[in-house]
Amino acid sequence: GLSSAAFSMRRSVATTNGIYTMNLASPDARVLFVDQQHLLSNIVNNFPENWNRREANDLILRTGYSVSLPDGGFDSGQSARFGWEASVPLVVNRGWFFNDPNSYSSLKIDSEFTVLQALRPMGESVQDGILIRLRNTNPNQKEQVSVQAPWFTRGKINKTDYFGGNQTQLTVENGKFKIGVEPNETVTLMWNKK
Repeated sequence: GLSSAAFSMRRSVATTNGIYTMNLASPDARVLFVDQQHLLSNIVNNFPENWNRREANDLILRTGYSVSLPDGGFDSGQSARFGWEASVPLVVNRGWFFNDPNSYSSLKIDSEFTVLQALRPMGESVQDGILIRLRNTNPNQKEQVSVQAPWFTRGKINKTDYFGGNQTQLTVENGKFKIGVEPNETVTLMWNKK
């Protein structure tokens, strides 16, 4: 049996008995609740009318779940990463293109606990700059993160506060830079082509 209860709204839940931790995530179910011997999931969209959550379902309810059962006690970083990865529905765009094994990665983040939270243009196009947000999901330890992209060889990258102020330029060598991210911190970076 489980020794604790867990509740989540739209991402994931984790519950542990000290020996194992069960992580559960769903891109479709709005509410997940785990308590002792029961798992409850609200798959019906019954939010109040003024919340504007009335997606069309054509009288068919579809949902899916992802479950992991790693050894060991509760690790909030591991559970958070599982929730970010598993509860987000896959995006598939069909096209004429195929995989080229010689192609390069457009952005590489080398860190065990750091996840990419945002990557978007700062204006109408990427020519106006790119905003990058990284989050350290480790609640106990600072992470040294190595970030690499071929487009970092041009322009400059700055670490800023959440609103784009207090900019500090980072040193980039061969399209790569390193940055320290505090426990549970979200770092905002801005790349400018100019």
